[in-house]
Amino acid sequence: MDFLYKVGAILGLLAFCQVSAVASKLRRIERDWAGGQRLGQGGTKEDIAKVLAPCIGKEVFLDFYEDEDMDLLSVSGKNKIILLDIDPKWILVRIQTPKAQKDKLIRISSVKGVSYQE
Repeated sequence: MDFLYKVGAILGLLAFCQVSAVASKLRRIERDWAGGQRLGQGGTKEDIAKVLAPCIGKEVFLDFYEDEDMDLLSVSGKNKIILLDIDPKWILVRIQTPKAQKDKLIRISSVKGVSYQE
């Protein structure tokens, strides 16, 4: 009987892992299917590209739908995200820290909001 409980627990854990993976994929598909509504004002991916076009070379602040990357989430007062280039599907940014700098590609579909300083 104890064996059946252990088998049930293992199968339950596997089912939980699969359901959580499917749920995250479903959120991403729904977001892409919705036409890429962004910026919190009914904007699209193209609108984000238009907003960011004059900001190339400047510091920007990005808000994401999900936890995208620890380098981008750990941006503090000393760290900066500088916009380098924009593509219809991708944003190239440079993360500058006091010790080093990294270049990262970010999907426009994963960006919820954008703010920048003039």
